Amino acid sequence: ALSCSILGTNQLEKICHNAMKGVKRRLETQGIRVILESSGARVILDESYDHNYGARPVERYLENTVVTTLSRMLISGDLTSGSVVHIESFDAEDSSLDDC
Repeated sequence: ALSCSILGTNQLEKICHNAMKGVKRRLETQGIRVILESSGARVILDESYDHNYGARPVERYLENTVVTTLSRMLISGDLTSGSVVHIESFDAEDSSLDDC
């Protein structure tokens, strides 16, 4: 019998953090630090991860939601050099971008 291996939470969070590396690098060049909290990674994964397609939906979700939101914040002046952004969830149903 074939055993189907399911990725655990830690491995899935690593996938999410790896997908965020490019976003973090782009913002670091503008002096903005991004911190992806475990709660934020879980919400992103809940919304996007599909075991049939691997990390691709996660990357697409990040571009369509997180990057779009951060870009709008940059354009509006809400994010400036020296800002630190925490991506986290305050409860299981809510994800948010919180500029501290």
